[in-house]
Amino acid sequence: MSTLIKIQAALFDKRSRSLWLIAAYFLFVLCFVSLKGNFPLNDDWSYGEGVHGFLEKGQLLMPTVCAAGFTHVFLGAVFCKIFGFSYVVLRAIVFSLGIIGSFALYGALRELRLHRAAAVLCALIYSCNPLMVNLYFSFMSDVTALSLINIYLYLLLRAIRKNSLTLTMLSILALVLAIATRQSAIVFVLCNFSLLFLKVRNRKIVIWTLLASIAIPLLCYIGVDQWLVHRSISLADYHDAKAAHAQFLANILSSPSQSVWTLIVALGQTSCYVGLFCAPILLAIMLKSKSFFARYIQSFWFWLVLAVGIVLASVFQLVIVQSRLMPFNQNLLRLPMVCALTIMGLNIPLLADRNLKWLTGLSFLLAFVLLISLGCFLQISILAANKYIRFGRVSPSRLAMLWICSVSALVSMIFGAVETIVRCTDRYYLIALGPILLTLAMFARYSKFKIVQPLSIVVLLFIAIYSACAAQDYLGWNRARWQGLERLEARGISANQIDGGYEYNTLRDINVYASTNHGMAPRSNWRWWPVKGETYIVSFSPIPGYTITDRILYWSALGFKQRQVLVLRSENNK
Repeated sequence: MSTLIKIQAALFDKRSRSLWLIAAYFLFVLCFVSLKGNFPLNDDWSYGEGVHGFLEKGQLLMPTVCAAGFTHVFLGAVFCKIFGFSYVVLRAIVFSLGIIGSFALYGALRELRLHRAAAVLCALIYSCNPLMVNLYFSFMSDVTALSLINIYLYLLLRAIRKNSLTLTMLSILALVLAIATRQSAIVFVLCNFSLLFLKVRNRKIVIWTLLASIAIPLLCYIGVDQWLVHRSISLADYHDAKAAHAQFLANILSSPSQSVWTLIVALGQTSCYVGLFCAPILLAIMLKSKSFFARYIQSFWFWLVLAVGIVLASVFQLVIVQSRLMPFNQNLLRLPMVCALTIMGLNIPLLADRNLKWLTGLSFLLAFVLLISLGCFLQISILAANKYIRFGRVSPSRLAMLWICSVSALVSMIFGAVETIVRCTDRYYLIALGPILLTLAMFARYSKFKIVQPLSIVVLLFIAIYSACAAQDYLGWNRARWQGLERLEARGISANQIDGGYEYNTLRDINVYASTNHGMAPRSNWRWWPVKGETYIVSFSPIPGYTITDRILYWSALGFKQRQVLVLRSENNK
């Protein structure tokens, strides 16, 4: 009985209540959206097939991915071995990892001595992000990698504060697992230089720990790269990605001025996305603009000019020259169509050009505030390092935490900018979300800005509701789509005669992936994915030359009404 009382007290004490608030949102989304549906989404069929192949043959075969996904696939294999292979099981794994990642970010925020309310707000901004919520309901590797990065940052910050070599080793392990999931996590290896400030009597131990924290992740990255290059079954994706990155580096050497301009524009674009992601905090900072100016007036102008330059360069190149509006790079955050467009037709047009212009303007405003805030925080970090070196007035642990926040924010933003130039979709920007939230939260703490304000809470609620509704719609029409496809197959119709969208076509025949056949005109102009046959098409809207043979209804929370997915048959094949 006493044990039960202790467990109950631990679950409902002040520290646990904050975690329950985060868990409550996940529970709400889980009930509202549901994990059901044994079908792939986006690119997760490739990871799913990796799990299936590993269970069947004991081999890791993922020919189409650019991220190795070792940790991701092995986790899937373990749980599918217990519960049986199903995309529902795979989704449940990612959903659980999403909860763990949000808890880890909350823990990292608390290690920075952030107030519980502010830490909960930041953790919910991360958890409620529309791209994150969409990814919770797939077997994409993004959530796994991001959760491991959050765990790494939490363990590293706690290791610094507790002066613990054990926690340091665990943080290195978490980073290695993150790199083995998505090798882009290697950018955070620079954060490990903070280990120089471990207060261990034997400095040799510190040096060897630092070397291990750099060498082990680098060796993991090299190993992952070699596996992707030399795997037995491989399509051109990873080689194309490496070639694009090599070309980017070559361009820097051959035409540095043009490359700098391109990088500045890309950084502005990255800032638009990250600024939009962090809108609740940035709007709270904007409300304190007078205090902001008064506090940083002496060092403010450099960052002001830099931020103005980056934003204006991006506006000129993207909006004026290229006539593009937010969202610039689309994969999941398709505000005009909501999520990945993978079957014919447009799904729920939400925003007209006029509204997209407002969204673009807001994004650039938030990007401007974000860049100034990051610049001022970097200034704080530089001044703290100077005081430590010259006068020893700053504690080593405090300086180490400033380093971790500054470096993690910078490298993730630069990574986002480079990927924008090379080959980017909106979910790639999520790598910066956790580090930027840590940095903004610590900046607000240093500047004594309250980020938990009525406006920030209202904006967060709006984002949370939109994210849940968008995910519900996405899963809803996908369930309807696969129901229509299963009905066709139940009638004995071969998959070779059906265009069921990207995931269906490639899952039924991997050889379709490398095909350039997009069907007959004018349908070939509408598709970005290859097909093997198009006698039958699953679509959102009627198509000329096709007859409607079936209608599958689904309820959409975005339109708050029933919508339909159509099964069409070519009039030439009655």
